[in-house]
Amino acid sequence: MIKFKKMLILKMMQRIIFTTVSFLIITVHVSVAGETLILSGHPDYPPFEWEQNDEIIGACADLIKLIFKDSGINVDSRYVGNWKRVQENAKYGDIDMIPGLYINEERKLYMDFTSFPYTEDLQVIWVYKGKKFPFKTWDDLIGKVGTAPLGESFGEKFDKFIKEKLDIERVPELIHNFRKLKAGRVNYFPYGLYSAEIKAVKEGYRDEIEYLATPLIINKVYAAFSKKSKFKKYMPKLEQGLKKYIADGTVEKLIQKNLKLYVETK
Repeated sequence: MIKFKKMLILKMMQRIIFTTVSFLIITVHVSVAGETLILSGHPDYPPFEWEQNDEIIGACADLIKLIFKDSGINVDSRYVGNWKRVQENAKYGDIDMIPGLYINEERKLYMDFTSFPYTEDLQVIWVYKGKKFPFKTWDDLIGKVGTAPLGESFGEKFDKFIKEKLDIERVPELIHNFRKLKAGRVNYFPYGLYSAEIKAVKEGYRDEIEYLATPLIINKVYAAFSKKSKFKKYMPKLEQGLKKYIADGTVEKLIQKNLKLYVETK
C-alpha cells in the first residue's frame, strides 16, 4: 500500500513537472515571436528618414522592416525628437536601432555598426540664390559663417574640420537653414543633395537656394544597433538582408519610392 502511494505521488510530481516545463517552453516561444525592435531615425532627412504622424518612415525604415518581416520580430519605428535626441536615445538604450546614419568615432562608442554601408549620400554646399562663392576645397569655407542642424554629422574628417576651422551655427531643424540663408545671417549650409532639395521643394524655397558644383563629400550610410540593445545579436541577419537587397536593386528602389512619397504626401 505504501509502495503504491509512493508510485502515485511520483507520477503526480512527474505530471506537474512536465506541465510546468511545457508551459515555460510555450511562454518563451511566444515571447521570442512577439519581440519588438524599437528603431528611430533622423526626423527630417528624406528620402532616407523623416517623421510622419509620430513615426519615422523612409527608405531606411522600410529596409529594416523588410529584412525582419518573416523573423517573428516586430519593428516599431518611433519618432522620439530631433536628431540629437535620437542619438542620445541610442546611447542610453531607449531605442534599439538607427537604420541610417554615418560612422564617426563618437557614435562607435555606443553603437554597433554594420561592417559595410548599404548606400551613399552626396553632401553639397547650399547657398542663397545669386550668392555663390568659389569652392574647390574645404579651406574655401574658412572665414565664412555656416549653419547645420543639431547633432548632424558629415563624416569623421569633415566633422573634425568643422571643430578645428569653421564657424557653424547649430539649429534645431533643416528649415532654419533656409531661413538663415534668406535673411543673410549665414553664407552657406552643408547638407545632403537629395534631402535638402526635396525639403526645399516642399517648403517653397527651391527657387531661392542653389548648391555649389563641387561636392563637399560623399558619405556612406550604415545601420547600427545600440550597444545596450538585446537585438544586436541579430547583426548577422541584418547584414545578410542588406547584402541581398543591395544586390537585387531593392535599396535603390526604396530610395526612389520614398523620394516620390515625400514630395507627394509631406
